[in-house]
Amino acid sequence: MHRASQHILGLLPGNPRKGDALGLRLSTFQTDELKEQLLVDAQSYYYSALISFLDASIGLDRHLYSWSTVKLYYSVFYSLRCLLAISGYCIYYCNEKPFTCRAMAGTTGSMLKGTTHKVVLSLFEQVFRSDPLLSQDIAGEPALKWLINRREDANYKQARFTDPSPPAHFVRVNDLGFRRAINAYLDDKTSLYVFDQDHAMVAFPLATLVRARVELKIQNLPYADLESNKFLSGLGRDKSGRIACLAQLF
Repeated sequence: MHRASQHILGLLPGNPRKGDALGLRLSTFQTDELKEQLLVDAQSYYYSALISFLDASIGLDRHLYSWSTVKLYYSVFYSLRCLLAISGYCIYYCNEKPFTCRAMAGTTGSMLKGTTHKVVLSLFEQVFRSDPLLSQDIAGEPALKWLINRREDANYKQARFTDPSPPAHFVRVNDLGFRRAINAYLDDKTSLYVFDQDHAMVAFPLATLVRARVELKIQNLPYADLESNKFLSGLGRDKSGRIACLAQLF
């Protein structure tokens, strides 16, 4: 359940129409409540982003490249939702149409277009247009568009998965090995790998995770209870054992 969107829907009349969603105007009290719910959602989104990333890493270790591509894309999707929520942006639906509002007193709703994925990525590009994550292209395409295309290649555009042979965007990672690649990406302070098409399929999702984790820490927000943390730690492994550098994501 998305706590913030449920909160917004509770402020609308029964059987709301488009005008009700657009005419939403938050009071100071309602704004404070929405901020609280968005921060709860942000923790959930980060948890989902981290599981998606770690699950993809297990797939890469087993040469399951196609689904690892999809899961790494999903990791970015959830990380961006986390960052939007921390920044006070709520996405909600009225009559199956997407809307957004920011947690600010007096704000009104705005209509969005597209599927949930398009809505999240487009809203992030709008809100964070000057963000370092959007500062460069990957192989001549906007970074998020490049990721979408790699996901659609894996999901829709090929009849047969390339597994166990790596697709082009994983060849270099496969040569390096996931453990060595992750260490290099986390040590990189210049975004050298984040926008490099040979590395971006892992390096960009990792960068968004690191960014979301930093923002959660600033808000002093935990993202998982002790049992969930133990579960996540168990995922951060390969054939050689625990990948220690991943601990900074937990």
